[in-house]
Amino acid sequence: MGFREVANSAEIKYGQATHQIAQLADGKGSDLGLKLLVRQKAEGRRSSFVKPSRTGKAIACCYALPEERDPALTLDGVKRSEMLAKHLKQSILPAFNEVTSRTQGLSLGSFCVLLHVTLKQFEIAFEGRPLHEVSSSIGISNVPRHISFLSEGTPKRKGLGLIELTRNPEDRRLTLPKPSEAGIELMTAICSRLLQRPAAQLRRPKPTSIEALDAPVDAATLKKDDFDYIDPGTLMRPEDKKS
Repeated sequence: MGFREVANSAEIKYGQATHQIAQLADGKGSDLGLKLLVRQKAEGRRSSFVKPSRTGKAIACCYALPEERDPALTLDGVKRSEMLAKHLKQSILPAFNEVTSRTQGLSLGSFCVLLHVTLKQFEIAFEGRPLHEVSSSIGISNVPRHISFLSEGTPKRKGLGLIELTRNPEDRRLTLPKPSEAGIELMTAICSRLLQRPAAQLRRPKPTSIEALDAPVDAATLKKDDFDYIDPGTLMRPEDKKS
């Protein structure tokens, strides 16, 4: 695949594509690459082409649909590759584009923290546990710095406003993170892209509904009346806050 084809498929600028390809391949100058891609010159041509390395292909296959990962699935290598390429193009790349287009400066570490806060929001809110007690599974250091950027930020670095910070009512020293309305909208948009379905109505559980639960897993039993519904028109996206 040529560099320009990569840029067009990923819907990014050509210069940005070449920079990212270098990072994913063997690097540039003193900066070492990840060796997930292999750059090569086509014989008789000036332009370069790129293909996944063995490690890169293995990582890409992690994004395959469950049926594509099933060893019992009798598909030849070409057919399986076509299915994976289609899934990446129609679901995974659009989902990533939702993130990059809305959250300038968001690092992979901060995004992982945002996903974790979203995934564990009932556990954090119900048990009143600070994030550091439930975040060991993601193996990310300096979580407070990521939390700061995902919320309001600092005077020197404005935050994205994707999570809100509240105080534990039983211990005011503890700060509890939860997705903000803008964060819920972003997560809903990502899910919509991944599932290739229209975005669901935005909503968040009422605090009183969470308090009435016996355990975080009971959140699945909440009814429509247990949620506050969000009007997307009232949301201010991170890019709107810059002005």
